[in-house]
Amino acid sequence: MASTDKQLFISRAGADAPFSAEIGLILEEAGYGVVLQQWDFSNANFMERMHTALSEGARVVALLSPEYLASDHCQAEWQNAIADDPLNKTHRLVLLRVAECEPRGLLAGLAYWDLVPIRDNRPLLAEIVRSAVGEDQRGSGATQGRTGESRASSSTARRSTRRRILPAVTTN
Repeated sequence: MASTDKQLFISRAGADAPFSAEIGLILEEAGYGVVLQQWDFSNANFMERMHTALSEGARVVALLSPEYLASDHCQAEWQNAIADDPLNKTHRLVLLRVAECEPRGLLAGLAYWDLVPIRDNRPLLAEIVRSAVGEDQRGSGATQGRTGESRASSSTARRSTRRRILPAVTTN
């Protein structure tokens, strides 16, 4: 099993299962261990497997959508990730907006990466997903991040995918 820094639990609503598999593949290709319901929980107790992944310290990648925000199970998953770090300073919770929705409550104050405008651009999607979970996002403050982007062509697109307090962003 991967170390907890490289272990990712993808928290998603049922409606987002196909897109979560695509994100899971991107992350596995980048060397992360991925825990994903449709891959890892078949013929097993879902709650027990989820508990194991979360209690072992896996980082949580939450796929924000209207269905996700309406789900009590999904709420329990993301809340578990920040229970000891409500400001998400350790970046254990990574928020990816995968459908048009507006985070509310505690989620409204946390930064998220907006994948909605780039869902169909696989190379850019992969780059943004890797950046979102990258190690440089963990140790730095939320207002700091990657500097000196390697490709100017993707820099503009990357700026449009970040929301709230992430760098190079127009805040909402």
